[in-house]
Amino acid sequence: MRILPNPGEMLVLFTYDPARIYQVLEQNRNRFGKRFVASLDAETVEAEDDSGRLERFKVEVSGPDSKKLVAVSLRSFIERMVPQLEDALVIVYGQGARRLGPPPRLKRSTAMVLMVESLDDVPEGWELAASDMMDAYFADEEEVAQVLGARVRELRGVLYGELLRLRDCPPEKWLQEADRMRNIRLLSVGLERMKQSSSFDELPLDGYFKKHLARHYGRPANIVFTGSPGSGKTTIAKAMASAFRNCYLLDAGRILERERGGFLAHALQTLQYISNVSLVINEMDHLVMAGRQYLSRFLSFLEENHSVWLAGTVIDVAPLMRDEGGAYSSELLRPGRIDEVIPVPPPFEKRTKMEIVRREAESLGANLSPDDIRRIAGAAPLLYPSDYISLIQRFMSEGRRGIALFAETYDVEARRASILDLIDKCKRLGNTGVGLLEKIEYYVDSA
Repeated sequence: MRILPNPGEMLVLFTYDPARIYQVLEQNRNRFGKRFVASLDAETVEAEDDSGRLERFKVEVSGPDSKKLVAVSLRSFIERMVPQLEDALVIVYGQGARRLGPPPRLKRSTAMVLMVESLDDVPEGWELAASDMMDAYFADEEEVAQVLGARVRELRGVLYGELLRLRDCPPEKWLQEADRMRNIRLLSVGLERMKQSSSFDELPLDGYFKKHLARHYGRPANIVFTGSPGSGKTTIAKAMASAFRNCYLLDAGRILERERGGFLAHALQTLQYISNVSLVINEMDHLVMAGRQYLSRFLSFLEENHSVWLAGTVIDVAPLMRDEGGAYSSELLRPGRIDEVIPVPPPFEKRTKMEIVRREAESLGANLSPDDIRRIAGAAPLLYPSDYISLIQRFMSEGRRGIALFAETYDVEARRASILDLIDKCKRLGNTGVGLLEKIEYYVDSA
């Protein structure tokens, strides 16, 4: 990749890689007499000398007694000095680009490169002032060949700085080391390595439901689990994700609250280059509802994804849908982006309920007899795993009386109505297996 800004023009470079700074300096060292690097994070300005060393940029200031060298502030440099520079290259990078004022006017012999993570980080007015915008997230094939002396297609999705580090590895270690660096990078941008969970085969699920889920197991897909809090959406998603060697978890609400949404596109792009990978996104609806700036890239990823197993969890699909004459449509949940929206029902089969109670009791340290397990499992119809946890806790503190009190206050008709409402939304959306919806309806009506 050649990054050669023309004199008198400004180039916007989209990248997360600080190594691009030194690449730009090296490629343009003979094109401009003076070269500056302005860090928005450190609020410093450095100048490169002829030997390639960067030192804090200072100017001579006359004082009462003598002259002295004073470090130039970032703001003063961009607003006052840059418009006066001639035969210069100015590189501006960092997280605070949105705080910059209007773009400076450049002399005909001076060029500027603004390095930001995404289009959302470009300051107001700078996009119009830019002569060009370049996508420099990953090293291209030409850079791979130039740095390593070989064209290795499997090294796509590696940053330029990571590529430079691969030079120190023997060729037989390149792919392994590239995968390791990609994994480290994903952790740094907010994804979490998923902890070991129950395997899909071990999950206590009704037979019909597990059979339906199996069609999405172990192969790349985009699916969404929807249902009440405590229904087991995330537990199921994690268990299915464990079929893959590299498993990640993304809490969408938390990463967007930290204003790290700009990293999302980069993380999704990187995932496509990692082998044997899965991603579970909790509160996936946040990616849509938090701001339009994240949506377009996320939707593009869903349409182009052929290598990642992805599952999102959503409590209610209604906010993601539009009512169009009785039928629902959704930018996020439509076929072509999501393979299936799967409602998570309560367990209906007796053996499933008892196994859930047994496992939850064990995790809570409750020593229940087989009769206790049967009593809790049969306390009321249409209970979710979280309900059984509450029942076990009440049984531990109140005994059988706690179960009886729960049954007296539990509104089974309200629960039935909420499940049927969920089924109705999935029907209108039209992206759920008809056979699955019919099965759930049958069991709900029979409960």
